[in-house]
Amino acid sequence: MVESNNGKEQEIHNYGLDDPWVVQFSREVGPKVRDYVKETYPDAPVTISPLGTGGKYFGLRLKGYLDGEGVITHLVEIDSLDKMKVELLRHKHDIKGSVFIGVDDAIWTARTYNRWKGIMEEIRGELDISDLKYAVFHDTRKIADWYSGNNIPNE
Repeated sequence: MVESNNGKEQEIHNYGLDDPWVVQFSREVGPKVRDYVKETYPDAPVTISPLGTGGKYFGLRLKGYLDGEGVITHLVEIDSLDKMKVELLRHKHDIKGSVFIGVDDAIWTARTYNRWKGIMEEIRGELDISDLKYAVFHDTRKIADWYSGNNIPNE
């Protein structure tokens, strides 16, 4: 199966928790997130928010890593950016005071990232979060706060 992304045909990858890319992501990004949170916000919980099916397993694996490192985490999955604002505001008591990390598999065109960032900036005050970050496995634009796996060809 292929998907057109930015005018290019790409193979759709079906991830799982034991997928090598998912494991690599948690191994490379997990320690960076842990260190950042412990140094910058030592008492704050972390809200992991996977975006859609692409970010689901990366987010779950990152949450598992952080849980194992003693970081208090919450998981709020976002199935659709169209419903994101409502979902997050519904969970605002769990999110309050946390370092909020959106997680996706890749940034190709930055459309999802830019839309996510715009929504988050709009409701950030209502959520009362400590910080806002974004983590992906592959970042062609180098705009995520944390990424790994940039050995995947962009062509």
